[in-house]
Amino acid sequence: MTSESRRNLYSAIAFLVAIATTSSNARLAASPGQAPSAQTAAADISPEALAQIEALILEKDFRSDAQQKIDSQLISELRMELGQPIATGVLVAETDLPYAADGHVVVDVKPASRAD
Repeated sequence: MTSESRRNLYSAIAFLVAIATTSSNARLAASPGQAPSAQTAAADISPEALAQIEALILEKDFRSDAQQKIDSQLISELRMELGQPIATGVLVAETDLPYAADGHVVVDVKPASRAD
């Protein structure tokens, strides 16, 4: 996937998040049974949140080939554990990694298939 198509994908995801997280004021202003408009939903995203989304997109664009094969949540968890920012202006992010009873992260490692 090219960086341009990845950027478009993340922009689409950000837009969908904006639609899904409309403010209660917009919902109250809408007629009963009427959903708030997409424009109202997009306006609910703060400039700070938009800047963080852009920083995360840029961070992903500059990852090495090896880093691009690793789940973003693993990279984010590692950076938070080390006290490093996840991206410029993004110090903390919520992740949903599975943990074993003893506290270690559970990951699936799949070998790359190769032609012999």
